Amino acid sequence: ITNTVKYVEEINTTSVNVFKYDGNTTTNVGLTGAGFTLNGEGSYVTDSDGKLSINILAAGDYKLKETNAPNGYSLDSHEYSFTAKKNFVSLEFDSTNKQYVCKYNLSLESEETNYVSSSRTFNIGNNPQTIDVDVTIIWDDNEDAEKKRPESVDVQLYKVVEGSTDLVKV
Repeated sequence: ITNTVKYVEEINTTSVNVFKYDGNTTTNVGLTGAGFTLNGEGSYVTDSDGKLSINILAAGDYKLKETNAPNGYSLDSHEYSFTAKKNFVSLEFDSTNKQYVCKYNLSLESEETNYVSSSRTFNIGNNPQTIDVDVTIIWDDNEDAEKKRPESVDVQLYKVVEGSTDLVKV
């Protein structure tokens, strides 16, 4: 007589979350359109609130990487690492199917300083793109013959991001 014991695993999956925000503000305004990959695969994009959620279906090591910066912002080149671990919940015998069912939950862990474990969220700030602008003033005043040239000149710069025009602080 041979008895074969069947064994199956049930894993309750989890998700990792991202909150993408303007790193130069204190209000943490969410940024839409930031693109990410998980372990170099997939395409995940933040919504209008700067948030995204990615389902994690299996235990293992993961790397989250930004692949597309929001308009007007610099790309974050850091790779964010985390691990999904199986945590034992219970072992039950399913008499109908004559098998043991081992139940697990997935939990996430990360050493990253911007990871909040209670919400499984990476808070990632992006800095606006910066450019250097050389300004040359060409005076058409006969070499200041009338001594009317001002001591200084104020220059105002504006940026346009997603159709919104804002004054740039210099």
